Amino acid sequence: MAGNDLPSLARVKRSDLIPSESLPSDLYKLSVSTLSQSLAQYSAAIIQLCPADAALLRASLNLLVYTSIKDHHALLWI
Repeated sequence: MAGNDLPSLARVKRSDLIPSESLPSDLYKLSVSTLSQSLAQYSAAIIQLCPADAALLRASLNLLVYTSIKDHHALLWI
């Protein structure tokens, strides 16, 4: 293979995207800018979650899958 042709998506920590009550920090501004550019160029970005956020997201996705399967089975009985 000649090279890696995959796009270089932005990788931003979720904790860096939380604004403070004072003026935005340089880290916040850089994170928002990086995220915006990646979304504009690739329509995608990677947002890194802390373990607690990851567990919440996993539980939410599991619930979404469960309810969509349950709804699908309910439609089969109509």
